[in-house]
Amino acid sequence: GKLKEDTVQGILDLALPYIAPSTSGNVLTSNGSAWTSAAAPGGAWEFVEKQTASSSTTITFSHTIEAGYDYVISAHSIKNSVDVADGSAHVAQYGTGAGPTFVTATYKSNGARQDTTVFDAMVGTVTTGFQWHVKGTIGGAGAGELWHGEMLIYNPASNERTYAQTHMVAGNSAGTPQPVGHWSVSLHNTAAVVTALRVVATTGNFTTGNFILYRRVQA
Repeated sequence: GKLKEDTVQGILDLALPYIAPSTSGNVLTSNGSAWTSAAAPGGAWEFVEKQTASSSTTITFSHTIEAGYDYVISAHSIKNSVDVADGSAHVAQYGTGAGPTFVTATYKSNGARQDTTVFDAMVGTVTTGFQWHVKGTIGGAGAGELWHGEMLIYNPASNERTYAQTHMVAGNSAGTPQPVGHWSVSLHNTAAVVTALRVVATTGNFTTGNFILYRRVQA
């Protein structure tokens, strides 16, 4: 009855003291006799958010970017509706302010691609965002034409130039896919306090797959 419930709750209150909510992303730590809230240790990646593509031209994360964190956008099993060719790479873009207002121009990029025995580069042709794909054709409507990748964005809310680096792999629709590796570096040359991130399909759409956002405290 009620007496029994009160007794159990009293025991729990003694065993598990109440700790008021603290800063988002903090963890519980112990000094041997008490629990407290503290920032997560540096170096550990923390899951933030997952967005699933469904014939999407734009994937926008709802998370508000916070200062003092590096961020990673992880792309898993992304299916494109059409081939993505040279000079039309899918991109990530950053936003500023409460709106947010997304920046869609004047990014700079360099990249390289390794495809079996072919090694080549593409310099400065993608200006609409931080580039995913470097050179050659990836994705498309064929079965099994998927790509995976990660984009690391360094402390985007720091009110400095925003830098990103990306690696990705893609395969064709053959029974034994031929892997393609892409590596790129990008920046936006204007100091900004970034508040939002999104991924944009510059041709066709993201038919299926997941974009997952992680963060890592710098302290």
